[in-house]
Amino acid sequence: MNMTELAEEVARRVDSSIDEAHGFIAEAMDLLVELLNRGEEVSIRGLGTFKWVMVPEKLMYDFHTGTNKLVPVGFKLRFVPAAKFSTRRRKPNDRAGWDDQTGSGYR
Repeated sequence: MNMTELAEEVARRVDSSIDEAHGFIAEAMDLLVELLNRGEEVSIRGLGTFKWVMVPEKLMYDFHTGTNKLVPVGFKLRFVPAAKFSTRRRKPNDRAGWDDQTGSGYR
């Protein structure tokens, strides 16, 4: 689903114009980015939590030069889905290799 489709669906559900729905979604995303850029953890009930996680420095092999390079400490954005999503099991043809029987872990 892209932004236009999302705005159309939100507009339909709350009985507003597509422009109003698009504006609301854009403002919500801007606020989310602003809060994250300030270093805050953002939890949205029923959706999940967005937070920055520190990635320690590591040594990686550079295939282009044939040498090892030190990758400095950095941060990545992590999303932890709400509990209601944690029970979803992947189907056999879903992306990434989740175990269909247990619903967790890689094969």
